[in-house]
Amino acid sequence: MDDEKGQMMDAVIAEYVAGGMALPAQVLVESHLELVPENKAWAGELEALAGAELDSMEPVALGDMSSMLDAIMDSPASEPVTSVKNGVESASPSASDDILPKPLRDFIGYTADTIPWRTKIPGVKVFNIEDPEGCSVSLLKIRPGMAMPDHSHEGRELTLVLKGAFSDVSGRYQRGDVSVAEEGEDHKPVADYGEDCICFIVADAPMRFTNRFTRIVNSILPS
Repeated sequence: MDDEKGQMMDAVIAEYVAGGMALPAQVLVESHLELVPENKAWAGELEALAGAELDSMEPVALGDMSSMLDAIMDSPASEPVTSVKNGVESASPSASDDILPKPLRDFIGYTADTIPWRTKIPGVKVFNIEDPEGCSVSLLKIRPGMAMPDHSHEGRELTLVLKGAFSDVSGRYQRGDVSVAEEGEDHKPVADYGEDCICFIVADAPMRFTNRFTRIVNSILPS
């Protein structure tokens, strides 16, 4: 399972290097790379090997890692792809605020201490982030030990863990890890005990709750 998670993350980083991601997804990957230095080195190697030539590659499914990585390694070296920034000035973190990586603070304009959380369902708080590129973008805070409601996805969902940890059918994810849920995939993340689990989530489309009671509660609570 860990090998599969690693392959999925390699594919996401390769997609980021190719420059085809929406801005919020770029921010998520850049935040991951700040938290996981070894993957930042891997991204640098891909940039040196492939550079801008990746833009002309045919799309490759995330699951087909062998084909994607072969294509990357076969691409001629070029100038590294430059990441796109949104121009928002970073909020200054307090001395104790080390939860949000700088790319994420730049993007949302808040520190962990100042995020305007709103209760979504009991035990779950959310901060929805408006994005002009049409993604569903949010920060999520889950109470220790709580299971998220059963839900599926109408598009791909990337989840970066910023604090704490959660587990689902694909494994356990802790600070710096990225979970990749594909369209149509059902899962039920469960936060570890001990501390809140805080995540940054970027999806092609909003999640869809599969439990009838949760759907009703979700429809009457503020988003």
